[in-house]
Amino acid sequence: MFDLFSPIATFYSFKNTNIDNVVFKLHYQLTSIPLFAFSVWITSRFYFGKLIDCYSPSYSGSSSVANAFCLSNSPFVVYENQFTANEKKEYLTYYQWVGSVLFLQAISFLLPKLFWTQCKKGLIEGFIQGANLPIKTCNDKPAVSYMAKKIFENRNSFNKTYCIYCLAEVLNLVNVIIHFVVTNLFLNKHFFFYGLETVQFLSSDQPTVRHVGQTPNNPRLKLFPYKAKCTLTEFAYSGKPLEIDALCSLILNTLNGNLYLLLWFWYITLIFLSTCAIIYRTATFFWPSIMFIGFNKDSITSAIGQGSVGDWFIMKKISNSLVRNRDFANLVLELQNLNTDDAATNLKNA
Repeated sequence: MFDLFSPIATFYSFKNTNIDNVVFKLHYQLTSIPLFAFSVWITSRFYFGKLIDCYSPSYSGSSSVANAFCLSNSPFVVYENQFTANEKKEYLTYYQWVGSVLFLQAISFLLPKLFWTQCKKGLIEGFIQGANLPIKTCNDKPAVSYMAKKIFENRNSFNKTYCIYCLAEVLNLVNVIIHFVVTNLFLNKHFFFYGLETVQFLSSDQPTVRHVGQTPNNPRLKLFPYKAKCTLTEFAYSGKPLEIDALCSLILNTLNGNLYLLLWFWYITLIFLSTCAIIYRTATFFWPSIMFIGFNKDSITSAIGQGSVGDWFIMKKISNSLVRNRDFANLVLELQNLNTDDAATNLKNA
């Protein structure tokens, strides 16, 4: 049974090979793990506990039947229209699907990572497979020297890998924007300004006002009411259907209000950080050396030589993945020697 979750577990394993950046990890680790956890907890309430508790003194059926009926048919709140005599029913269609939607969102946050992992096909791991081992040999050669030779032989061939990574970062941004829009639609179009309205309400020090038939001034109670109505159906002895109003307690909305408030701020944060990551990645296309801020750029430049932006990208990922700093310094030195020998050979042949 646990083999079913092994593909997902690989995303959360902490390996020495660092093939992405912090913002990337925020998507597939720090976002998807809590979403999975909340999804499992909410779904478990179907089997261990209650999602809804409905009561009507006029209903002769059991409470479990009433709960199941109201949950499957969506409870609703009634608001009076201040301009007409009509009432407005707002059905809480999202209520029973929160756990399933959270699970699908958790899966979708893994997709850009899956795309990047499948496209790179172990390229970076292949370079450093021997360098991080206690016995520093790889194919009977010094590991760092072997790595330097492979990078030198494949120089100017990593642009495709760089472009794939850029596309994966764009997918992260597009993914979280789609989540924000879909969540807004899922919550009856009340999610878009939910965080701002909640902060504004809390900072105003206004007491929560909830008059019967009127929209509450608290955004959380407006989007996630604790009480709702449900119309049950019974049949009289004559066979005529009777509609009976029931009052339902929405047990999960206490959690849902806080959860989606947290998600609102988190999605906004992810959108901002992902946008900054794309701006940074665009800058590296024109000025690749900014990948090595804090390093000796002259030594890195002489090591890469006339390499393309893809070579700078691979070197950066290798520097992030090597456990020992001296290994990267030795790698730079080895590449400098290879570039010097290559330049001397070309000069001699000329």
